[in-house]
Amino acid sequence: MLIQPDKSQLGDSHLDEVENLSKLKEGNAVRTEKLKVHDQATLENKDMALGTPMGWQDLVRLLAKMNHKIICEDGGMKDAIAVRYPAMQEDGVYDKKYVTGFYKEVLPEFSHITTDERGLPKREVRGWRTVVLALIRQGIVSYRDAVEVFGEPNGVRSGRWHELLQNSK
Repeated sequence: MLIQPDKSQLGDSHLDEVENLSKLKEGNAVRTEKLKVHDQATLENKDMALGTPMGWQDLVRLLAKMNHKIICEDGGMKDAIAVRYPAMQEDGVYDKKYVTGFYKEVLPEFSHITTDERGLPKREVRGWRTVVLALIRQGIVSYRDAVEVFGEPNGVRSGRWHELLQNSK
């Protein structure tokens, strides 16, 4: 005797509420993982990012020492500094170009991120080496200039710094 199941009784539509909720949570967890950033576990570790902290005033002074054309001025947000550089704008006018920014606080050596309740990146806590990195990437200073003023990074997080700048050395 051949028994054929009723197609209306198959599939997820007949899961009980607990099973259905578990299935939805599993699907959401998979989608959430895809939204995380590369090497997020390292970037979440604020103790590892601390390195040698630096006050914002010292960073402004050392940036000017590295290149006297770098302009540090109040940014568009409360207690923020905008780092700018004289450059030709898209409209052909010579003006200050925004490069990066940071808050008026003691900055960790490396940036780290905070996450929301799902473990997704929510905010970057900017480190002073990230500010220097932006200046190197924009061609405003060289890697050699940065090392001369700030020194080579040490510790576990220095590997990421060298990885990001391998083409700038």
